[in-house]
Amino acid sequence: MKKPKFGSGILSDVAKPQLSGKIEAIGIFTQFNAWGYPCKRSCFLTFTVYNLSGQDTIIISLKKKGKKEQTTIGIYDFNEANSEPVNQTIPIPILFSFTSQGDYEILCTFKDNVGKLSIPFIVKTLEWPTFSEEEIRIIDEHRDQLPYKINVNVNCAECSHVYVFEESIFNDEPPSGGTIRFPENGGYECENCGHILELKDIQGRIRASLKENVLKLIKL
Repeated sequence: MKKPKFGSGILSDVAKPQLSGKIEAIGIFTQFNAWGYPCKRSCFLTFTVYNLSGQDTIIISLKKKGKKEQTTIGIYDFNEANSEPVNQTIPIPILFSFTSQGDYEILCTFKDNVGKLSIPFIVKTLEWPTFSEEEIRIIDEHRDQLPYKINVNVNCAECSHVYVFEESIFNDEPPSGGTIRFPENGGYECENCGHILELKDIQGRIRASLKENVLKLIKL
């Protein structure tokens, strides 16, 4: 009996099974961008496995290159009762948590068989999004044409208390009712349990989105 073995793998924003049995991957990438740490990212891991038969478990781990530590981020169990080995393309949703930029890899291994698949990718810290006086002036003149502030709900990881934080292009404008401005140091202490919410990356992603809207308007 042939032993199972890995083929290749990719990361993408979406991976959807089609009626044909094929997997449609949308938004394939090799780099995560971040504006602060710790930060969380989610995506789909899609990989191929050949000669699946019987029962086994595929363990999916995250490892930073140059480090020995590995973190398990997913598990896939298969039970193939077919008389002949089968080949499969498997999409799995995964969630990452990063504490620093650098070169990383996802490792897929069999629990009961020999074999390993490595999928490398990069985590890169981007420059903090800022707005020039000219950009602020243009947005001030077109406040009715695009959002100049964005609200986001953030749940405390410890007690699930919900906060609504707001980021605005105009720093001198008071926050909307029921919202909280992002703290300058990136950390906000939960009023319910004392846990520190790490918000720098979330704020950076929002500012980058606002910056993109500004640049689109300027190009019109």
